[in-house]
Amino acid sequence: MVVSLIFPEAVRHRAAPEAWPPASREAGRSVGAALDAVREAPTILDAIHASPLVVARTAEALAAGVSPAELLRLIREAIEDDTDTVAAVAAIHGLGQIPGRAADDEIARLIAEAAHGFDAHILWAMQARPLTAALVPHASDAVARGGLAGMHAQGALARWAASSPGVVLRAIETSLAASGVAASRRYLVETMGLVGGREASQALARIASESAEDEAVRVEAVTAFSDRLDERLPHAITRLAASPGALADAVHLVRARRMLMRRGPLRGRDRSAGIKVAQVHLAAVLDGQASRAGMADTGGVATLLPRLGRALAEQARIREVLTIGRSESGLPSASGPAANEPASGRRFDAVPLLAGEGATFASAWPSLVAAERGIRAALLASALPDVMHLRMADPGSLAALNVARQLGIPVVFTLAPDPHHPISAAERRGNLDRRSFAARDAGAALWCRANLVEQLGREANEVVLFPRPQLRRSLEELLGRRVFAGSPRHTVVAEGVDTLQADEALDHVAAGRMSPALSDLRRAIGRLPDHRHGLPIVISVGRMSEVKGMARIVEAFARDEQLGVAANLVIVGGDLREPSATEAAELARIHALFDRSRDLDQRVVLLGHRAHAETSLLLAAARHGLGRYVSPGGAYVCGSLKEEFGLAIAEAMATGLPVVAPSAGGPATYVDAGLTGVLVDTADAQAIADGVREALRLARDPATPARARHVIESRFTLRRMARTLAAVYRAAAGARTLSLSVETSRAA
Repeated sequence: MVVSLIFPEAVRHRAAPEAWPPASREAGRSVGAALDAVREAPTILDAIHASPLVVARTAEALAAGVSPAELLRLIREAIEDDTDTVAAVAAIHGLGQIPGRAADDEIARLIAEAAHGFDAHILWAMQARPLTAALVPHASDAVARGGLAGMHAQGALARWAASSPGVVLRAIETSLAASGVAASRRYLVETMGLVGGREASQALARIASESAEDEAVRVEAVTAFSDRLDERLPHAITRLAASPGALADAVHLVRARRMLMRRGPLRGRDRSAGIKVAQVHLAAVLDGQASRAGMADTGGVATLLPRLGRALAEQARIREVLTIGRSESGLPSASGPAANEPASGRRFDAVPLLAGEGATFASAWPSLVAAERGIRAALLASALPDVMHLRMADPGSLAALNVARQLGIPVVFTLAPDPHHPISAAERRGNLDRRSFAARDAGAALWCRANLVEQLGREANEVVLFPRPQLRRSLEELLGRRVFAGSPRHTVVAEGVDTLQADEALDHVAAGRMSPALSDLRRAIGRLPDHRHGLPIVISVGRMSEVKGMARIVEAFARDEQLGVAANLVIVGGDLREPSATEAAELARIHALFDRSRDLDQRVVLLGHRAHAETSLLLAAARHGLGRYVSPGGAYVCGSLKEEFGLAIAEAMATGLPVVAPSAGGPATYVDAGLTGVLVDTADAQAIADGVREALRLARDPATPARARHVIESRFTLRRMARTLAAVYRAAAGARTLSLSVETSRAA
């Protein structure tokens, strides 16, 4: 089992012959021309799109007889030019194609120096090379360091182990001997599990049996036997079933997975009852109540999927919806079902990942191996789905794509230009240029994520797009013209709002009934000075992160004292007791604003994350008021740098609130400026402040709630979304495409 990210146009070369023919001048020039095309591209995104030519032209030049030494000279010059780190990254991927000791030495030097944050790209490019003994230790040590570079190094070692398992195994054992860090040892043991042969199995069994070893490392050694189906479970592993805790759970999990793998997929169900759909999203713990909404990485997608699953299951030609998320703890039961509703046609399953893993490229180690094992087990536990829907370009989707290929499951992908739009916006603002790109990329994996978006878009059977102004031109500018190549397999599908839940929340608040979240809101407002009681509230709901812009919203209230006179600000989201690193950083920015601005903390309430149903009640309280603490006539504000659609914004409008929303992206297709809300540059705190004042003015217009609600009811209901997606799924499952172009599918 190998999970890897494919670099477009990559050519896997063979080892170089002893002697190369004379250089072809034209072929050599083509590599320089490809590098110049990257350097001269008008934008960073254009340069990234041009970079695969460097890989392709390097391979072609080698095949034409160009000297590796000559190509290495061209490549090295580009890598060492720190004024254009975009071209340097393109050159690094070209370097991966060049055979020979000199290229190996250059790769080793770059890894050792770790200059400009290039290490992830160097190890990614190394996957294209045949095994070289000198590079194996570098890859093994990179695995121990973790992160995105470690993921790519693991891919290289897994490829090399197929031909030389002993060489790879010994390098891993050497790295293990040198490392005393439990997390590093666990990554190395996970990689050891990808090495075939009896010798690796014996090493894994020894590690699993070592009582002095960290428990997580021992569990990883046990879990590795999930995929070693050509071997019986060693006695050293089976006897651990009698151990207490996680080790015994791991043995039971391995036995269940081995049974599923040996049995193979369950196929052949009669589709007359409808098709089975799998939704995979490993960035969050998912349940039917969306109880973790706004916590850590649990954003809009995680709150949508449970409700969408219910709406899909109600469609006449959908038999079952399987929603796969991440498990709360390290090891779930055999195949991982967290909560099932067989009577409703819905089932939830959970993939065991440690905290942060599989969530984002930029977070902790993105364990593709664990994600792939868990997704495969969840799918094999019952009849295979007829189609799989992936929504995020993240490690979980990459693992799911690999499993879908293995099991022959058609894939639907919701394509959003992320990180393409943030790259373009940052470059336009002057916050990102070619010199600084590599440093930003090292922290946010911009290049890798962009590549994965495009890979998923190419390989999916059907592609779903969000509505946005000038959709085709916008996506072609951000992703290149290839996004619309081929048959008309693109359908525009807006996200949908559960208007029934919004109505129930409005009735609940209007009747004066309370709930835990409403009680918390009343207490929080009650703790403010008396003169703050009875003001309307401006509410924002979402993850506590810089991208979502909660600190920018607070800054808007700090900048404009009139807002403080007019309303209190209520922010719903984030784990305030045990914040993740991302949440802690945003909270630190907010508290710094409190320290600098007099009385700001007396007009801002941080309410923390709430289950989705409770969030609906808070939106209703902003609309109707809450006794003597909150007056009617509130508004909703979104401070996100970008929203492809903006589900929370649409949910606020379904409640009748006027909204402040980003001017870029999806909200511009449904927010009528001056009627239902305001569109602003959400990177600018003053623009947000101006927008909030306008939204509060709109809230005083008695026609605003009906106008906002009508927009949602007419175009953006959950039932409408489910009906359109069901047609997309049937098309994908039937290996044909909808007869809809991008333009005509706007009405879908």
